[in-house]
Amino acid sequence: MYLANQKSSSASAALLTKRDINHVWIIIFENQPYPFSSSAPYFTSLAKNYSFARNYSAISHPSLPNYLAIIGGSTFGVTNDDPPPSNVQPSTTKSLVSLIQAKGFTWKAYMESMPSPCYNADAYPYAVRHDPFVYYKSITNNASYGESHVVDFNQLQNDISSNTLPTLFG
Repeated sequence: MYLANQKSSSASAALLTKRDINHVWIIIFENQPYPFSSSAPYFTSLAKNYSFARNYSAISHPSLPNYLAIIGGSTFGVTNDDPPPSNVQPSTTKSLVSLIQAKGFTWKAYMESMPSPCYNADAYPYAVRHDPFVYYKSITNNASYGESHVVDFNQLQNDISSNTLPTLFG
């Protein structure tokens, strides 16, 4: 899933520059074991050269509870892969992105094959259960906010080219 170095406060800057971190990327390979196959040499090189969560494993099955836990710290009792609105979290539920944004960092989620920004239904090959962001009212209650932060993966190249990557992205 997610980042770039656009800080809005000196406190936030101190957190990032302490270790010279400019971007945080969260990339999730659904149902793909490590080590990656020989067909993924680029991702294998990233895993070898940068931080890599080798001991991360699912905390639940099916998929959605795991994705909710990645950005919310909890499965919130969700035990299925139902699309929104059935598993949508209240607007008061904190998420990783709300916490980092409160500290002045920026974020964006780049979702593979998403038909339109902040799309909240399955549209093969896009699977909404792999997009936890659309399950948070704090993200989706404001349509323009959600649509500018939860976008199709193809937007990533545009943001790289225009030097507009956020601090956190995935």
